[in-house]
Amino acid sequence: MKEASYVHISFGATSAELKANKGELKVALTPYSTQRKQGAIERMERLEGLFAEGRFGEVLKIGAQLRNETLLSEADRERAHSLCGKAQLITRRWLSLLEDLGRQLEDEPRTEVLEAARALARRLEEAYEKSSAERERAAWLLARGEAAYKKAVEQRSRDKLDGLVKKAEDFVNKGLVGHALLVVRHILTRYPTTTQAGAARILLQRIEHMRRTP
Repeated sequence: MKEASYVHISFGATSAELKANKGELKVALTPYSTQRKQGAIERMERLEGLFAEGRFGEVLKIGAQLRNETLLSEADRERAHSLCGKAQLITRRWLSLLEDLGRQLEDEPRTEVLEAARALARRLEEAYEKSSAERERAAWLLARGEAAYKKAVEQRSRDKLDGLVKKAEDFVNKGLVGHALLVVRHILTRYPTTTQAGAARILLQRIEHMRRTP
């Protein structure tokens, strides 16, 4: 628009509005550049709020636009860049910690470690959109950790049952039939469908034979 040129503006008002203003009609014009700047400032405020809420996916999306927004001050652009960097750093740390928790579950299946891994995965899920690489990575790491936990628990259970069968065998070999019978019945009652239950049934037959034999 050239300086000193005329602009044709059309507007309307209701009779109630005119009456409320005693017949006067006031019009306030805001330059488009001012509106854009105000919008950028509002988006900057939203960026701060999103970061505080831990919604890093949206932080990275909006921050990438604002760090090059010429209508913002240099300090605001640097702040937007800084928030993006912090969001990425926190995300990397969370993913690294989630991976470490998975390794711990491989070594020792502790319930508190599993719950910590699930809580961390939920935080990452809340921070990013469904299709994001970060969320998919978190889901994969959690699934691997849960599988390791399940495998370790099952192995621990097998080791425990193997120990009970060995204990019962030792009692039988020493002629301690009563002690052996208690262990065998415990295995058959608590773990009837396991491989060790099959070994316990064989021991039970030996015990019954020993009882019938003078």
